[in-house]
Amino acid sequence: SGSATMKVAEEGDPMLIFSASEGTNVISSGTGTVVSVDADEIYGTKVVIDHGNGYQSIYRNQGSALVKNGEELGKGYILFTIGEDNKTLGYQITEHEKYIDPMSLIDING
Repeated sequence: SGSATMKVAEEGDPMLIFSASEGTNVISSGTGTVVSVDADEIYGTKVVIDHGNGYQSIYRNQGSALVKNGEELGKGYILFTIGEDNKTLGYQITEHEKYIDPMSLIDING
């Protein structure tokens, strides 16, 4: 269990900030290919998943990514496991390389 609050990243790109309990798995929102696993200066690690339809999901967390670059993911693959030191998750979506409000898609997809 956890809560979600909407915050905006400092550069103005919409980002959902989730806080989750220890032991929670952060899972992929849909099928896709991991296009990058990089260091992120605020969140520690950034995982970008390309869904092949113009959309990319970006997950930011202090934990170690459990997926690697080039990996093909199904929906619900575990990206991070929440531990004592990484309870905050940043979630973003880009459409054709432009950041969009993640809530607009969450509302549509239930």
